[in-house]
Amino acid sequence: MIVNFNSLNLLQEAGYLIALKKYHDIINYGSIVLIAILLALVIFKLVPTEWYFTFLIVSLFLLVIRIVFRVLYIYQNKKLKQGG
Repeated sequence: MIVNFNSLNLLQEAGYLIALKKYHDIINYGSIVLIAILLALVIFKLVPTEWYFTFLIVSLFLLVIRIVFRVLYIYQNKKLKQGG
């Protein structure tokens, strides 16, 4: 049996890309949902006003994490598509 290592490598890279896409989607949409929940809690005044600043910091942190993961995903996606 002849194994083409080139195609095997491509399959491994495709699997890695699928896993990367899955985690990217979870982080991307999960952070949006969490920020929407925090915003709803503030808008409907379901939390004390002392928590507003904490919610703001958490929301900003989530947005920064989201941006970082998006940049990493784009970088890895581009790297895998170029074959490197």
